[in-house]
Amino acid sequence: MSRILLVHWNEDEAGERAARLRKAGHDVHVHARAADGAGLRKIRRDPPDVAVVDLTRLPSHGRDVGIWLRQQKDT
Repeated sequence: MSRILLVHWNEDEAGERAARLRKAGHDVHVHARAADGAGLRKIRRDPPDVAVVDLTRLPSHGRDVGIWLRQQKDT
């Protein structure tokens, strides 16, 4: 079972996608507040196996999140 961080900008859509991933047997943590950097920083303590960043609504923000994740030493 993979531990997945799902970053999405819409809580309802994030919940739907997370439900599908959970049904497939994954442990999913949803981050659905684009402006909440504190939530993302929590992953330093317990990094996920995989990060999925939704790019449908705010591609530039998603790219920035991806860059930030890549720069973290533990991720």
